[in-house]
Amino acid sequence: MKLRVAKFISFILITMNFCVHSIAAPAGDQEGFNLPVGQKEFKIMSYNLLNLFDELHDPDKLDHTFLPLNYPGKAINCQKLSSEYYRNECLTTNWTAEKVKLKIKQIKKVVELQGSLPDLLSVQEIENARVTQMLADELGYKKFVITNSPDKRGIDVALLFNEDKLEYIDHFEYDVSDVTNKPTRNILRVHFRPKSGDYNQIIAVYVNHWPSQAAAPVIREAVADKLRQIINRQVNKFGSENYYVIVTGDFNTTESEAPNGFHHVIASPYWKNQLLDVQVLSKKSNNPMTWKMPPGTYWYHGDGVYNIFDRFFISRNLYSPEGVTVDPKSFRILGNEFNSVLHNYQNRKTQFFAQSQWVPKKFDFHLTSNENQGFSDHYPIVVKFKMR
Repeated sequence: MKLRVAKFISFILITMNFCVHSIAAPAGDQEGFNLPVGQKEFKIMSYNLLNLFDELHDPDKLDHTFLPLNYPGKAINCQKLSSEYYRNECLTTNWTAEKVKLKIKQIKKVVELQGSLPDLLSVQEIENARVTQMLADELGYKKFVITNSPDKRGIDVALLFNEDKLEYIDHFEYDVSDVTNKPTRNILRVHFRPKSGDYNQIIAVYVNHWPSQAAAPVIREAVADKLRQIINRQVNKFGSENYYVIVTGDFNTTESEAPNGFHHVIASPYWKNQLLDVQVLSKKSNNPMTWKMPPGTYWYHGDGVYNIFDRFFISRNLYSPEGVTVDPKSFRILGNEFNSVLHNYQNRKTQFFAQSQWVPKKFDFHLTSNENQGFSDHYPIVVKFKMR
């Protein structure tokens, strides 16, 4: 009981500290978020982009919300949506080429919060190769890979990268619809080889976007179990010593849900290839940024609660003094007053809970300029690794 109370108090203190720190910080303050890297280091960032669609229709996909109002067939297909909310959103959203460019420029501003371009950028909620190429060109990436998932809306996951420090080997995508019983996002696996260090080392990046909270926890647990099986096969193929696993993305999984894809599957101590949560390692390392970061990556407006949906999980050999290794103190949730908006609670009247709080400033799909424009409903995460 004492341990549970301590954890609860710690969470409240982090939440309230984010409120106070953010309010006190001057505009444009990025202290501590800038993350420089050395020649034998690389950093990876993961970001749910909140519906980065182009302005064209993809065949057999329900992407009509993100089309211009005058696009042939838009209105008819919008009317077919069963939800009144999504139907109205579809009918009123005028998604043009100019807005696509605006959204990409807003994404760039957030990426730049952490300094130099990440060597690897994992993204979720991105539509296709065309808009990924546009994003890569704007940010300065020369290469990317993207899935072609069966998701009905047409959203995918992608990994953008440059090969200055990491050499691309291959990639593969895994369809997980057989365990979710409906079309969803594929898991993307990309293999790299570090250009400095042991040539036999393989860095494996797995990009995820698990089913939303609308699905039962058992569905996400099933996806987690499939990911575990995939990793087992790859570890058996390459050997556990030189196969370095980085699992990232938007997992849509809460700490308390049960069954739990984290605690019961990929981070379970009963799994021989157990993965470690980088944010947990960061807190253990006494990362001074812990008290300057948001308490989560996604804020749910319904009950005013932060969740840590976006994460890095790593294989245990990445948390060792030899070979490729994580720098836990470099972990950041990139949220400050720049990409946040102040939310005032009407039902919090005591001194035990903050009455206002910074939350992610969402991109407004109806605005046509960057004035007062937002970014995403998620904060991105970033961390650094060292190569020896």
